[in-house]
Amino acid sequence: MAHAIVNLRHGSVDAPPGWDVLDAEAVRQAFGRGRLRSAFRRYDKVELAVEDRRALLSPKPVLAARLLARGACAIVDREGVREALTWPRVAVILAAALRDRLLWPSVRRRVQVALETAAAPAPEPIVGTGPPLYLRTDLWYGLLAGGSVGHTAGVIKGLAAGGQAPVLAAPERVPTVPDDIAMLRLQPRERTWPVSDWQLLEFNLDGHDQVLAGWQGPPPRFVYHRHALYSFAGLALARHWGVPLVLEYNGPEVWVADHWGRPLAERSLAEAAERAALRGATLVAVVSEALRDDLVATGLDPARIAVVPNAVDTALYRPDIAAAELRARLGLGDRLVIGFIGTFGPWHGVELLVEAFARLLAADLLARDRLALVLVGDGARMAAVQAATTRHGLQGSVVTAGLVPQEAGPAHLACFDIAVAPTVANPDGSAFFGSPTKLFEYLAMGRPVVASAIGQVTDIVSDGETGLLVPPGDADALARALARLAGDPALRETLGTAARAEALARHGHEARAAALLAALDRALDLPHRQLDPPRRSV
Repeated sequence: MAHAIVNLRHGSVDAPPGWDVLDAEAVRQAFGRGRLRSAFRRYDKVELAVEDRRALLSPKPVLAARLLARGACAIVDREGVREALTWPRVAVILAAALRDRLLWPSVRRRVQVALETAAAPAPEPIVGTGPPLYLRTDLWYGLLAGGSVGHTAGVIKGLAAGGQAPVLAAPERVPTVPDDIAMLRLQPRERTWPVSDWQLLEFNLDGHDQVLAGWQGPPPRFVYHRHALYSFAGLALARHWGVPLVLEYNGPEVWVADHWGRPLAERSLAEAAERAALRGATLVAVVSEALRDDLVATGLDPARIAVVPNAVDTALYRPDIAAAELRARLGLGDRLVIGFIGTFGPWHGVELLVEAFARLLAADLLARDRLALVLVGDGARMAAVQAATTRHGLQGSVVTAGLVPQEAGPAHLACFDIAVAPTVANPDGSAFFGSPTKLFEYLAMGRPVVASAIGQVTDIVSDGETGLLVPPGDADALARALARLAGDPALRETLGTAARAEALARHGHEARAAALLAALDRALDLPHRQLDPPRRSV
């Protein structure tokens, strides 16, 4: 019998032997022009794998899974909770989709009014007397790990260490955020929208109302909003209370959607929300000089922009973490481990790392028994990484650990002897604007680093002192740097010791939070002015 899993999770799934695994693109191709007859009832059993049932908005995957199955069909979330997809259940879902589709025009009008209100000129903000509010309005259900998770926890812990413990308002509690941090849990409405963009916009309306309904005591000292696509709730809340807005800006979300994501269903609203939040913020905290330069070029006041790079919890990430048990479980033996951790995005360069590792082994035939490449994480480029591994015959030398919980990250990094960040350039030639969290974690673990000499990376890693820098996109140079460290234990020890010292001295979250608060104080002393519209979209 033929069975299939339609995978809509963040990464790969473990499928039983003989099961087909179809991603969203494979399903689209199966139902392409002229293929409906062959796709209909192709499998005896189909499971629709999702992170969280709440994240499944569009009825299209439900209908596709049901059409593919001649027998049992079910939605299965990451916790193993199942919902049978009988044809009567599918009919109910399709009816809800039609109902919600008819509601969208009225919701869109509410969003436009809220955006216009939030973007209007406002009096000078006054610092509140309550705790700060840390707001997240992205909807990444089941996100167990990643740079955004570590950064959110780090900012909260850094503010708390400085006497400014915030209240977290988010749809889910973020991993590694201390239990004593108060939280307002925000709940998006149960909808069956055809696109997730509509849910994000409505959630900013509802999140705003839920925060106001649940807030206790005087207005917060300030609102700290981690900017995301379609986000305007932070600005609306700050304007309601008359307090400062600190906007954490990790990148231009519209640009990211254009280059690394998907076409936006409500592009004009996305641009309006991003523009309003940037113009209305008392302080915009960016993670790199490249982002600061980009915003200054749009007309934002440089005095209201603070460069606050990512950082690391040096108490969690440290060199003395035991690795023997996990190394044994991963089958690493006594091999020297070259490692990478990340979300396998298009900018991470993981395929380049596999290529460089293949060249390293080809240059030294004995290295295959002495070296292993460990890849921790998952994401959009995993299939390409697996294909490259197979193409080079590296199955016995490359270990894919998969996506691991945030709290398990340090133990996996402890398995590394050499840590790699093979970041590649943006395909459109624009400046790399990231602040890779993994680099700070590598340094704090006391591991020698091999990284691409790109953007802020050259400020984080000192070539020849805490690691080795190579030209981005150059597999040969990357292979040579890896070979150099693999063959020189003394150099690995020297670089790793210096890396740990650098992390302790410069890259802790407490120091970053102090710099953020100092920048906010300076911004509050500036006269308020309504900025001219940006000259180009950010």
